[in-house]
Amino acid sequence: LDFEWKSQGQFNYWVKKKCAVCDERKRVEKKNQRISKTLKRAGVPPGLWGASLDSLYPIDSRNEEIARRVANWNSPSWLMSVGPVGTGKTTWLTSLFNQTILSHRKWDGSLWTTESSLFERADVAHELGGYTARQASVAPYIRSPLLLLDDIGASRRRLTEWQGSTMRNLFDVRYSNGLPTFMTSNIESPRELTSRYGSHVYSRIASATGSVIRLLGEDRRLNG
Repeated sequence: LDFEWKSQGQFNYWVKKKCAVCDERKRVEKKNQRISKTLKRAGVPPGLWGASLDSLYPIDSRNEEIARRVANWNSPSWLMSVGPVGTGKTTWLTSLFNQTILSHRKWDGSLWTTESSLFERADVAHELGGYTARQASVAPYIRSPLLLLDDIGASRRRLTEWQGSTMRNLFDVRYSNGLPTFMTSNIESPRELTSRYGSHVYSRIASATGSVIRLLGEDRRLNG
């Protein structure tokens, strides 16, 4: 590092110049820590912290629709991507989720979860604190500024009465209050989605999304 001559009153002395490279490194490190903290707080899996709209797969006929819908997304509209395993549904919508919640403080409190994790969290809360605790465990997801609900219907098991009621309430509150919601599912059939969640829920999904986005093709994880 270079030195420079400093004068302060009656005193003169040499001091090291500031290191621009060091300052930039600290700035980048601080930024990355802030990003990691925000994504962790939102519940985004660490493996998806790097999901970015700048680093997605090349656009082709299989994903051009979701690329267009993601690029043109505006709050409070919803997005739902459906299709076989490994076609990029979660990565695309998580990339938009990450970009959105990092863009402005108004998205603080946004949450990412899978449907199964939501129910598991509720079951644990019920075991420890009863019905009230179970309701409290899902309340943040119902009211979050932006919600990504991944892999809905993954278990294919019939919903319990409480689970069905909770999902109806979640979608109803978010729809009625204009709270944007991203969803992914391997269930492609509107009839099957309606059978699982009820026409009440599917009607709101259809209205808020305009239409679901179908991703086609083979499992990209297995084909490089």
